Amino acid sequence: MKNIFTLLFISCLTQSVFSQINPVQNLEWNHGYDFPYNLFSLYWEEPEQPHDELIGYNIYREDELYRFMPEIIPLLCNPDFGEEEDCDFIFYNDGDAFTGYVAAVYQGGVESEYVSFEVEGVLLNTKEIASVKSKIYPNPVQSTLHFGEKVFEISVFDLNGKLIKSVSEANSINLNNLQKGSYMIQYQNSKGETIKNKFLKK
Repeated sequence: MKNIFTLLFISCLTQSVFSQINPVQNLEWNHGYDFPYNLFSLYWEEPEQPHDELIGYNIYREDELYRFMPEIIPLLCNPDFGEEEDCDFIFYNDGDAFTGYVAAVYQGGVESEYVSFEVEGVLLNTKEIASVKSKIYPNPVQSTLHFGEKVFEISVFDLNGKLIKSVSEANSINLNNLQKGSYMIQYQNSKGETIKNKFLKK
């Protein structure tokens, strides 16, 4: 009988020691505007290994659940390249500032500790979205950004307006060396028109 209790104790101890409900890693929130749009992106990475069976992620606005995601799908709003589904995310609490949270959700609905980010509220108080067909792809981009034709005077800027990279002409541009985040690209098409697009590097 004593051996049974010992085994039960060891089993419970093992489960508590090896149970891993780690929080998400490397959460990144970016928010800006390009008149007349509020633009933002929310990224995170899978919890540190090892961890228990992961079933998805909860995104909160204050203590209100905004969305459950079964996998890591960035929250994006940038109508310039057709990302509009989540644009209502910041229109919360009458457009005032709020705290957002992301929690990993494990088997049985157990949540990890929250990882928080601060939303400053709407920078431009408009919900109207006029879609503009993207001239660049894929977006978000991991390595190579394509234009669909030869373009000229290509310049890549960060959101502070600092020039990061420039190319005289190309059909595509390699962005492997860019850090994750939001950028703006400007170029001239074959008609001599200057085009500006925002893109996300993942």
